Formats: sequence, C-alpha cells, structure tokens
Amino acid sequence: MVDATPDMSHTEQSTFILRYLTCDECGKYLIQERFLSFIDDSKKTGADISEMILKFLSDSHIPFEDCRGQGYDNGSNMSEISQLKSLTAKTKVDVAAAIKYVSSFECILMAAFWFKLLNSIDQRNQVIQAQSSTVDIEVKNIEDLETELQSLKKKWHLIYDEAKVVAVAMNIDPVFRVTRKGKRKSFFDDSDSDDDKVSGEDSLIQTDEHRFKKEVFFKVIDTVCERLNKRYQAIFQINKLFGFLWSYLDMTDEVIVNDSKNFSTEYSKDISSDKLTEEILYLENIHKANLDDNSLSPLLLLNKITKLKLQDLFPNICIALRIFLTLPVTVASAERSFSKLKLIKNHLRSTMGQERLSSLSLLSIESDLARKIDFDDLIECFAARKARKGVFL
Repeated sequence: MVDATPDMSHTEQSTFILRYLTCDECGKYLIQERFLSFIDDSKKTGADISEMILKFLSDSHIPFEDCRGQGYDNGSNMSEISQLKSLTAKTKVDVAAAIKYVSSFECILMAAFWFKLLNSIDQRNQVIQAQSSTVDIEVKNIEDLETELQSLKKKWHLIYDEAKVVAVAMNIDPVFRVTRKGKRKSFFDDSDSDDDKVSGEDSLIQTDEHRFKKEVFFKVIDTVCERLNKRYQAIFQINKLFGFLWSYLDMTDEVIVNDSKNFSTEYSKDISSDKLTEEILYLENIHKANLDDNSLSPLLLLNKITKLKLQDLFPNICIALRIFLTLPVTVASAERSFSKLKLIKNHLRSTMGQERLSSLSLLSIESDLARKIDFDDLIECFAARKARKGVFL
C-alpha cells in the first residue's frame, strides 16, 4: 500500500505498507500489515510514481513478481488559500444567511438525519479498517450498510419527531421556513389539477413536510447508496472472482467449474486450472465430515486446512486463499503512519533528515517488534561497526 502526504517542512512523504500472511508456532495464519519506510518523492505523474514504487521494492529486496494486490487512495493537489483580511459586503450577507440557517428547524432536522446516516457509515468503517479485515468482510459490510440506509426511509417520522424535540429545547419554532412556490403560467386548454385549484395564500407558500422528505431526505439516501455501489464496484468484482473458494457449498458443480476456470485465467502464473477445479470439488465432498456444516470465512478455512494437515491435498486452494487474504481492503494503515509522521517531524524537528525520519517512524509504528529486539546483540553490532581501534598481532 502506498499513500502520500506533505510533512511539516512541506516535503511530500510517500509511505509504504506491506500486507502479508505469517504462520505462528501453532500453524495458524495471521494477517499482518507492516510499515516499511517514508520516501521523499514530490513527483506526481503516474509513470514517476510507478518508477518510484518499483525502485523501492527492488532496493528492499521485495520481488515485484510476488506482489498480488495494491492499495491506493484518491489524491488531489491542494492549492494555498489566502486568508481573508476583511469581509466584503457579499461575504457579510453570506455569513448572515448562514447564521439564519443554523438557527432554523431545517438545520436541526438535517443534523439529526446526517447523524443517523454518518453513524451507520462510521460503524461499518471501523470494522473495515481493522488490520485483519478482508475483502469479503468489506463486501458484507457495504451490503448491510446499504440495507440499513434504505431502512432509514421508513424512520422518517422518528427522525422528524426527534428534531422537533431538539428544536423546542433550543427555543426554535419546529416549522419549516416559508418559501415562495414558483407559479407556472397557465393556458386556456390546461386541465385543472389539485395544485391549480388551491388559491390565496396557500398557493404562494410551501411549508410542506412532504417536500423536504421527498426532495432532500430520500434524495440524499439514494445518492449515498448510488455512490457506495459505484465506489466499491471493483471490490464486488474481486469478491465475486474469489467467492467460490469458500462459498462452494451453496453452488452447483457447473458454477464451481466455471468460476474456477475464470479464476485460473486471471492467476495463471499461480494456479493450475484443472487441479484447482478438482480440489474444490473434492473439498466440497469432504467439507461436512471434516470441517463444519456451514460455510467458513476465507481465513478460517485456510487455518482449518492447515490445522488438519491437508495442505498437500489442496495446494492450489491454499495459494488462492493466501492471495485473497493479502489483498488490501483499505489504506487505513497508511493514514495511521501519517499520524506518527506529524508527531515525529513537528515544527521543532522540521529539518530532520530522511533516513532519521524513516528510522524513528519505524521504531514508533512497529513498536511491538522493536520491544522484542535483544539490546545486547544490538550493542555489540553497533560497537563492532563504530570501533576505531585496530587489532595488532
């Protein structure tokens, strides 16, 4: 995983995070995400960034051919914004309008609605950003989130009543602001509708709760769900490509054969198509007797196979599962490294060198490994490198 951010001295720092599997003493696979280094790189084009990544992997003796997934984040060039020294007449009008809106019932209603929506997103986000999270977990959480957001439409009256209680407590009239309704020019052959029959003040004022519910509440939920589907479309495709590896109990043999062939085509360098199909069908037959009655998650399935010493029977399945488990779900680990970057290279250490920055960051971020270092060996190694006395015979 690679991401970038400017540090205190406005130097673009690219962080490198490696996601891989380890096997503990009990033979159990664990997902690891480790910080490698910060690289000073101010280049922005895709070709330059690719060259920088390949060079770093080569210098770190990490074969690029063994890498099977990449994590990235959307980036944008940030431009400096000059601070306004004085408010213009138009700005004063905008500020007054903002203050008026904040003191309105619509603002309270929007705050109550967005709190419910963002709280649901945040709960799923915390699960997805966990280090042990995998793509299938992400897909399930996104699908559950979309279902939960759609169920918010049925809770409109609860949110509306809650906003009214808050408005009364803040001494704000719990009614919608009066807005003028646009009048459409009528012609002699127009039919009379219910809206046209309304006359007088009701034809000029639109304070209907239904308008806000339809034009704002429903529209926001539909837009968020649409953006979720669009943003995570690639994740859904990846999960579909790997899904047969652990969902074979719910599939027919024909679907399993077809999916295994598609997967083998995508990962032809790692998997044998014919052998993978045979292994999946064989695993399906012995699943209930040796594993469990229900489908297992990818990590649990891999650990079950390893625990039963069945790796030699299902080598291609184990390889495929290990590839899937190393695919990054989010770049949360990269974002966490930026938090350490700001603590280490602050305004008092703005001239810190790149090597020192990376070394201190490595000790801080990977402190669990640093605490296991044998300092006696470390001191002897340091003394041997720094010793200036020669040995004379």
